[in-house]
Amino acid sequence: MSKMKKVGYVSLGVILGASLTVSVPALAATVKTIQAKINSSVSVVVDGKKMSTQPINYQNLNYLPVGEIGRALDADVSFDKSKNVINIESKENSAAGDSNGGNSSSTLVSTDKLVKLDSTALKLNLNNKEYGLASSTSIYLVGKIPYIVFNSDVIDLIISIASNDYFIYETNNDNPDFVTANHYANEYKYLEVIEKQKSYKLKSSESNKTYDIALNNQSSIGVLYNKDSKNYLVPLNDVFNKLELKMEAVYEPQQEKVFLKFK
Repeated sequence: MSKMKKVGYVSLGVILGASLTVSVPALAATVKTIQAKINSSVSVVVDGKKMSTQPINYQNLNYLPVGEIGRALDADVSFDKSKNVINIESKENSAAGDSNGGNSSSTLVSTDKLVKLDSTALKLNLNNKEYGLASSTSIYLVGKIPYIVFNSDVIDLIISIASNDYFIYETNNDNPDFVTANHYANEYKYLEVIEKQKSYKLKSSESNKTYDIALNNQSSIGVLYNKDSKNYLVPLNDVFNKLELKMEAVYEPQQEKVFLKFK
């Protein structure tokens, strides 16, 4: 299956620096239809770890999803839909911003109270089969309660899955099938950016309920701030309950995975 996404891929020729902003002006006017192929013969390895993503080959260049690769390199990646800008920022640069007055009033937690799982540990369990997500983010446990490091792309995709707005992408090769959504990486559907990428509102199209996530000194009740990693942690089941979505995140200790399951 060949597929090219409008926004969200970066050429291997681009070097991710400490802080990078990619502007996409007049997106509707500049998007053009191209023919590209998924290069299944190429494996992607980041810091010795093989990733499930596959490059798209166009004009002899391999393109990778900027969000997934950026986060694998421990960078914060976000898309400002209102400005058509993809922001990539290293954790060191982000931490420096926090030290200059961005400290959160949300509940502070240190690493010794958290158990970090593999970034690919979050799966969709459907009909007794597990599927990976089109993109990933770090997962933590507080006791047996799963939290995810806030990532705008991933949280929008998770709410999309919980809203039954998704499809299974069949890779037809050695890589496992995964779940994605039609709108994924092109625009947000269930996430509204309120201001300067520091305040977000999740929306349920079924119940019209909302869930606010503020990543600043007004941080939401329930959202944790990991002072060691400088990350905000969002409780998945709290989100599902507030939005009245029929899904739950269940930690399976024997597999060391968190499964998204429909109720």
